[in-house]
Amino acid sequence: MTGTTAPHRGANGTGEVGVGAAGLPNPGPAGLAVLGRSGRARRRHADLTAPEELRRFGGGAVGPFSQMLLIGLCVCALSLPLFPAVPALAAAVRQLERHLSARDDSLRAFWRGFVDAFRSGGWWVGLGTTAVLGLLAVNASGSFQGLVPGGAAVGWVSVAAGVGVLLVVSRAAALWRPGARWGDLLREAVDVTVADPVGSVLVLTGYGVAAVVVWMLPPLVVITPGMVTVALVAAERRRHGAA
Repeated sequence: MTGTTAPHRGANGTGEVGVGAAGLPNPGPAGLAVLGRSGRARRRHADLTAPEELRRFGGGAVGPFSQMLLIGLCVCALSLPLFPAVPALAAAVRQLERHLSARDDSLRAFWRGFVDAFRSGGWWVGLGTTAVLGLLAVNASGSFQGLVPGGAAVGWVSVAAGVGVLLVVSRAAALWRPGARWGDLLREAVDVTVADPVGSVLVLTGYGVAAVVVWMLPPLVVITPGMVTVALVAAERRRHGAA
């Protein structure tokens, strides 16, 4: 009957559900409270997700190649003192991953990623990497000039060690996520470098292409970090796809 109320216990065990004049269920006061809370939750979720989807660099019109160039410029600018290069590379990998996933790829997001990676210990990894590579470079140079006992053999060992250090640190940067500890990342990067030789070759190819580009036209050094970033993202995507 129109306008009557039939007792019915809902899923929450309380309250009654009536039938309105239009024949639609009337949830009652308890049901309205639940619906209100769920509606507010949906609005809060929309408030949290919508801005991230809208914050795209260039309004989302920037393609992967342009994003690579932009990343290269940003990493070069942040790496001028050398030791921030590792956290800058970690932020670059995250930036390109977000771009490829159609998420927030704004410069503000890139800066936040760099600050997080730097503060979480990336600065000491960058400082240590700079010191180790510098020592290996001096040792290799002296060995090839005959100034170090062992001659060229020691020089090539130093070159191989430098390539290994660069590869492991780069893969650790690709593994970085907010809240991760760099010590754990470096240990994981050693395992990943050995267990994924194809990915490691991809990363080394990225460095090789960057070196050739700089050799051909030195001013293009400002975009080479973007090439390395593409190689790192490709290696990680291939590894997860293969897994």
